[in-house]
Amino acid sequence: MAEKIPVTIVSGFLGAGKTTLINKVLKEKHDQHIAVIINEFGEVGVDHQFVLDVEEEIYQMDNGCLCCTLRTDIADMLRSILTVKEKNGVKVDRILFETTGIADPSPIAQTFINVPFLNEHFIIDAVLTVVDSKNFLFQTAHQDEPAKQVGFADKIFMSKHSLVTDNIYRKVIEEVRSINAFAEIQDLDEKPVTLADMFDLQLFYASEKKIRAMEQVAKEEEEEHHHDHDEHACCHHHEDGEECHCHDHDECDCDHDHHHDHECHHHHHKKHHSGINSFVIEADKPLVLANINEWLNELVYMYGQELYRYKGLLYVEGLDYQIIFQGVQMSFDISRGRNWSEDEEHKSTLVFIGKNLPEEELRKSFIECTEK
Repeated sequence: MAEKIPVTIVSGFLGAGKTTLINKVLKEKHDQHIAVIINEFGEVGVDHQFVLDVEEEIYQMDNGCLCCTLRTDIADMLRSILTVKEKNGVKVDRILFETTGIADPSPIAQTFINVPFLNEHFIIDAVLTVVDSKNFLFQTAHQDEPAKQVGFADKIFMSKHSLVTDNIYRKVIEEVRSINAFAEIQDLDEKPVTLADMFDLQLFYASEKKIRAMEQVAKEEEEEHHHDHDEHACCHHHEDGEECHCHDHDECDCDHDHHHDHECHHHHHKKHHSGINSFVIEADKPLVLANINEWLNELVYMYGQELYRYKGLLYVEGLDYQIIFQGVQMSFDISRGRNWSEDEEHKSTLVFIGKNLPEEELRKSFIECTEK
């Protein structure tokens, strides 16, 4: 069977700068053969094209790329691209899929996972989201989609930094991080995008390297949180989700009884006002496969629509290898990882990004799952 064609999904709210990235691929000279699926030709000013498929509006550019408009569903569009590839002998190294400015990218990603034809021929490389530094704070205060797009991202490109003050930009970054603590951020004003910044990233699917990197980010942010806590104020989360901020520990009447269990650790982050947050749960105790499978199925059943992205590396009792799982909303899969080595720390690490996820409830149920 031929190697799967990698797919890059480009997301971002209206006017964020997706077209700039698309034009870079379509109009610059490079040795990549990329099929770019867009919503409207008018946005990118396609010219000098050779028509390969009139009905599906597939054109070949001077630099060898294909440009297509999404007139049908994703599966049909990609079937047409494969047909043109085979019929006309056109080389296709990868697919770049642009979402609409108001689209939630999760259904698109789920389509690639759930449709057998797409799963057989294509694999998602990464979801890239462009954030408009000038308008993001206003957008997230009035729309749900910009926060969803950030929450779903594997990598974030910040545009229009030069149009805002450093103070505003810092606030935008804080907002982005409160939604998605784990995605890499690239400032397009400081480092203009290259094709190497967009492709062959291998960020979408869970891997040990990716999960460990997320775990490290969580730990660093937790350490920073505790440092700020000690230096400036105490911050206590009540059961109802509200916070009290007390600048003088002597005047604080909150209950600061923190519970620690060496077998289960967690790293959590402040929830964005949209309700989206990201957090990590770790456990040292080996898991019973039947119990964790039941827990994951209940998780998806109860919170599927709110689970934007979730990934994990599981330490399962009786297995000498790692179990890797990952999901997008209602769709998740489990695969075998590498063998554990005798001298390394054996533990499970779970990463979640979602909306209105009951973090403490999930943590509690996971601990109960490990104790069955």
